[in-house]
Amino acid sequence: MNEFSQLLQITQDLMATVETQQLQINGMREQIAAHSEATQGQPPKQTVNNQEAV
Repeated sequence: MNEFSQLLQITQDLMATVETQQLQINGMREQIAAHSEATQGQPPKQTVNNQEAV
């Protein structure tokens, strides 16, 4: 395998890794958005109750 082929293979591997990580990041963003929506509108009583319990 010559140098060009090696560089091409490395580049393709890196591009695949970046694509995989981007998909993971997008999934995490969706999870964060879902959790944020789930917690919207809930009063901060949990924090107050936790502080009172301490």
